[in-house]
Amino acid sequence: MKFDFEKMKKLYEESPHEFEKVREELIAQYIDSLPSDVRKCRIRGEQFKIDACLDKHKDPINRMNKMVELFWKGFGEFNDAVHGRIKKPKKSETSRVIPVNFTQKGKEI
Repeated sequence: MKFDFEKMKKLYEESPHEFEKVREELIAQYIDSLPSDVRKCRIRGEQFKIDACLDKHKDPINRMNKMVELFWKGFGEFNDAVHGRIKKPKKSETSRVIPVNFTQKGKEI
């Protein structure tokens, strides 16, 4: 499905619910067109985080402002990565796993 801004604008004005369905379909089609399954998985994860964040904002202006905020945050992180300003995470200490015996009606499983 080709993106048509004017058509999407009109759809949003007439039927916001239908707009959301088409928006999700366009995003899914784009992700499916990516060459790598790993890339698809990562992009789906990022899109999930974006959608979850935006779901909290129902007012269109607030939603747009949040999208702009997310964009600039991502751009800043990208810029830091390009210029080598990302701190490497510290190695976490390994934890000892404590074995747990589960029982079901008095029988160990």
